[in-house]
Amino acid sequence: CSLQQRAFISGHSGAGFCAPEPSEGWPAVADERFFWNRRMMLLLVGPELLRWGLVLMQGFIAIGQVATPPRPLEIEEFCSDVPDKASVDVALISRRSVRHCGTRFHARGIDEEGNVAGFVETEQLLRPEGGRWRSLVQIRGSIPVFWEQRAASINGVAPLGLSRDPILAAGALVLHEKEMNERYGHLLYVDLLSHRSHEKLLSDALQKAGDRAYAGAESTRRTIQSFDFKEKLKASPDTQTLESHLVHLLKGAVDLHGFYEQQQATQQTGVIRTNCLDCLDRTNFAQYFLVWYWVEKACREWGMHVLVDPTPRPPSPPPPPPQPQGNWLASAWSTVTTAVSKARGAEEHDDRPPLRMILHSMWADQADALSLQYTGTGSTMTPLLRGRTATVASSLESTMTSVNRFYQNNFEDGVRQ
Repeated sequence: CSLQQRAFISGHSGAGFCAPEPSEGWPAVADERFFWNRRMMLLLVGPELLRWGLVLMQGFIAIGQVATPPRPLEIEEFCSDVPDKASVDVALISRRSVRHCGTRFHARGIDEEGNVAGFVETEQLLRPEGGRWRSLVQIRGSIPVFWEQRAASINGVAPLGLSRDPILAAGALVLHEKEMNERYGHLLYVDLLSHRSHEKLLSDALQKAGDRAYAGAESTRRTIQSFDFKEKLKASPDTQTLESHLVHLLKGAVDLHGFYEQQQATQQTGVIRTNCLDCLDRTNFAQYFLVWYWVEKACREWGMHVLVDPTPRPPSPPPPPPQPQGNWLASAWSTVTTAVSKARGAEEHDDRPPLRMILHSMWADQADALSLQYTGTGSTMTPLLRGRTATVASSLESTMTSVNRFYQNNFEDGVRQ
């Protein structure tokens, strides 16, 4: 369970990773949604010995620490206003639900009990050196209507359709949203589906099911925000522009929902629920963008802007002395080598902030891990999430991942399911 849930269970406002164990043991109070071996333990040891069991979770965990990078002497004068040493601990935990689980084309949409496919709770944790942990929780899950999708054909298109009229999904939708409200507070849907393709069918179905569930009146406990991720990315392949658009749209909700902090009265009062078609590649990108906004804001509040500011570029070396005019070959060679040196310097210098670099790595590893569990392959957008620019090599890597995913979904998922 999340840091906030652990504190609530233990009854200690300062409880964290080392929270005292409840008298009945953690297996007895662990969140059933993410307790993958609970049923097996009950069959093997029974309820009376459950406290001695080990809780197994499926998902992803990464923990790291980021410290102030050493400052080269040549840029020391530009950094005199920042602390010489600062560090933060970071952790990323994603918990995959046991309910309505399965492989990509075998688990879609919602079931009768309000459980959705691909549900994952992701918690980003942050702590300054010697300080308290802060926690921001986001969730993801399939569009909560009854729909299905067949495996992709040879042209790569996987036809999707509604298995029931959206009106018939109203009851299950209410159950799903009621549980989300009870656990997390206000629910904000961030729908990343395309507005110009067959994906729009699902966005329209969610709206129709919601209208039926709440008799045409807007519920005060839910909000839907659409953001055509593919269209925005196509219009501007630069992920920084995409990030700017999404954060501008949602930063108000991140601030309004707040976050949990140990030994403080602050609580997270709402949650952002992101979805695309598979709740993998696009969803991971969007959740990372919101986490970076939150992390950057926290570090600036702590006075650790050196960890979130771009790394200053060292001054360029002085130009080589001019060659004698008579030696045209040496002059031409000098011109070529200088140009190559400048180009290599531009490529080798990575101006990403230190904290952003480790978060890029964590979220890219998470994208691959969750995608592997659900589709049998890594994420198709990992190269971009790792901070690489779009190149022929990265495009080829994404294409190969898509081909591998096509094979897995068509020939292996039945066995894995």
